[in-house]
Amino acid sequence: MTHTIPATERIRANEAVERLARAAHHAVDRAAAKAETLSETRQAWLASAGDHVRKRPLRSVLIAFATGLVIDRLLR
Repeated sequence: MTHTIPATERIRANEAVERLARAAHHAVDRAAAKAETLSETRQAWLASAGDHVRKRPLRSVLIAFATGLVIDRLLR
């Protein structure tokens, strides 16, 4: 017993698959754009932090030390 799918059902199924594919491509494009923006933000933040450390090395070390102490106390 063979079961054939009517042409109209195949057309509807193909259209649904095409809509899903377009939506998936759109989601991937948006995710790639967001990743690029986050990467640029991260690079800018790292550059800013590096400038701060170069300008005020002692203060940076003291802040890092104090942060370490706080984290140590919180994890005990």
